[in-house]
Amino acid sequence: MSARRLARQGLLLVEHQQPVASTSSLPPCPACRRSSTTALPFAVHSRAHDSPSTQQRASSWAAISRAGQAIFNPPTASPTAGSTTARETSASAVELEGAAAELVAECKLKKPSGQRAWALFQQVDLEGKTGTIPLITLHSLLAAIHLPSPKNHDQLQVTQSTSAARAYSSKVDIIRLRISQAGGTTSKGDLNAMLRQFHELGYAPGVSKVWDEMMEMNYHPTPGNCKTFFSTLLRWIDMHERGGGRIVAKVAAKPLVAKAVSMLEELKGDSLRTNAVLEPFFKIALRARDAQVFFVAMKAVYGFDVNYPGADVDVSPTVRASQKVMGEKEVCWVLEMLGEEDDLSRMIAVFEVFDNPSSNHSVTSFFGPSFTTSTPSDSTTSPSTDLPSSRPHPIGTRAFSYMVQTAGRLGHGALVRHYFDQLRDRWAYESDARIARLEAVVQAATPAPVPEDGFIDIDLPAAPTSHFSAPAGMPTTPTEKPYGVPSTLVRDMIKAAKQHSDYATSRFVRMRTRWLLQTMGDQATRISAVLDKLEPTASTPSSAPPRSLILLAHEIDLLNFHQYQLQSMHTIVKADSNVIHAYSYFRHRAQGLRVRLARLEKAHAASGASKRAAIDLRPRVRRWEKTVLLSQILVVKQRLVRLYKMGRARKGRVEFDRWQGKLARLRAKANDRGLKESEEEEVEGAEALFVAGGAMGTRQPETTTTSTTV
Repeated sequence: MSARRLARQGLLLVEHQQPVASTSSLPPCPACRRSSTTALPFAVHSRAHDSPSTQQRASSWAAISRAGQAIFNPPTASPTAGSTTARETSASAVELEGAAAELVAECKLKKPSGQRAWALFQQVDLEGKTGTIPLITLHSLLAAIHLPSPKNHDQLQVTQSTSAARAYSSKVDIIRLRISQAGGTTSKGDLNAMLRQFHELGYAPGVSKVWDEMMEMNYHPTPGNCKTFFSTLLRWIDMHERGGGRIVAKVAAKPLVAKAVSMLEELKGDSLRTNAVLEPFFKIALRARDAQVFFVAMKAVYGFDVNYPGADVDVSPTVRASQKVMGEKEVCWVLEMLGEEDDLSRMIAVFEVFDNPSSNHSVTSFFGPSFTTSTPSDSTTSPSTDLPSSRPHPIGTRAFSYMVQTAGRLGHGALVRHYFDQLRDRWAYESDARIARLEAVVQAATPAPVPEDGFIDIDLPAAPTSHFSAPAGMPTTPTEKPYGVPSTLVRDMIKAAKQHSDYATSRFVRMRTRWLLQTMGDQATRISAVLDKLEPTASTPSSAPPRSLILLAHEIDLLNFHQYQLQSMHTIVKADSNVIHAYSYFRHRAQGLRVRLARLEKAHAASGASKRAAIDLRPRVRRWEKTVLLSQILVVKQRLVRLYKMGRARKGRVEFDRWQGKLARLRAKANDRGLKESEEEEVEGAEALFVAGGAMGTRQPETTTTSTTV
């Protein structure tokens, strides 16, 4: 009877095309979300702890099952071993229908729809037929539910990234649960799919978990994926900075530094993967302002000790051979970290060591003979800063920018002017030499026939007739990128001068900006003349423009763009410098008024002849009070002019209304004292004479102890 009953069950299996042990026809349990399609093949039901009678019955049932499969299954079907293989055979033998078949077909597409695939999976899961889906489809589903890439990565916020990542993680957990219930395990492809999704969302907690799982499974990510891990941590910091500023970004980066260090230690010994993650690792340490981790890693990787720039690090020859040579990018990292620490002295030391590389670098000789009694033979050399002629010069525009910005922020106007002048001279000499070489080549190539491709080599050696002499300290090797004077650097200089009321630096910036505009105009004129010479020579009918003309036209457009930016910045520089000059004049008058008030108070306290001196001082004090009041009005007027030039002079703006109200109050006070507008003009003229006197080097009074504010 049992054999006939088994035969009837086998016939029903063939008719309904479902596994014998499937329970998908049962309704799902409403109390839990777990599917009921988790039955295992017959071979898995035997247990080692069962009684002998139970094991005997199980073995007899297994024998009957194999006999039934031999009768009803095709003869080509080979027996399977293991739960996963048996499930794959039974699932492939079953012809899927409905949502399950659509899900399998969707996952086989080259570009499946994530929303449709997930909707089909939910439908199959609610029907309790997840057990009929092949494992390969479940693995493909993890990659198929990939969320669409955000259109603007730079505008993604932390809350948006977190909500999207959590929604994706919940889907991944359900799919991985079904894979585990089916007897499968998470594959390396599944982890890579999760890594790509978390990277696009910039979700650092997600990639940290993926990394931990890879290490537990002994999976070794590729160098590209290793860089993706670290880049995601950096993107997470960027999102915090966009949302809350640099302080919030620093707080968010602090725990990520420890994670990045542990990840880097796990890659220790693999130079290929380590080299791929060095740049994002140092950037993470920079954003966290963790100087200890940064400089320890810099010393281990590049053999550069920031405490002794240019000195030799005591390591074994094997380690020294594996250390890297610092270039422009690495030097900028060091300068940026020192700038974050406001360590200007070490910044100067590092800058000078790399800007003037020589065969004998000695820290003691750099700081001068007064700090040491050692002889030149005692000094050690540094191979990290001894740059061969084939390598680019490590000090470029970015290094100069860091020096100027840090010196300006700390109030060292003399250093600001020094390093900006060095950058300006190098840019002018390099640009002039290139244009002169171009002019010489074009002049020599003008009578010659134009090549077939219409290209004239502008890098041919020629003796340039430079308009500028080589500045002192000009490197013999070129940098990775040509020198330039960005308009943002001019903005930072005038901002620092305004913050510290640095009259000399503000005037310096104004004069240098005007000089840069004139030089750029001359360069554009010279390049246009070269272009005019090339056009009639290279003009051929029915042919495309030669490459040389395209390059020159692009260079002129780029030069005009920089000139336009600098011209716009020059307007702001003039307005800010006028405010600084007016405020300097006001402080000068206020200091003089305080001196005279002190004299008057001293004369009142005396007796006899001093009483007469006090009477004589009162008119002078009143005149100085009027001058101080008018100079204060001048400062407010210059601030309003600045707002007009910047397009911010509109009613309703807090800053404009504040200065407008202060000007009205000061003028009302001046009217009460009987002051006229002609006297305001006299004060403006006196302020102009004060500025001119400062430009000619006249002595200015000390105003560091003044406390009067506008």
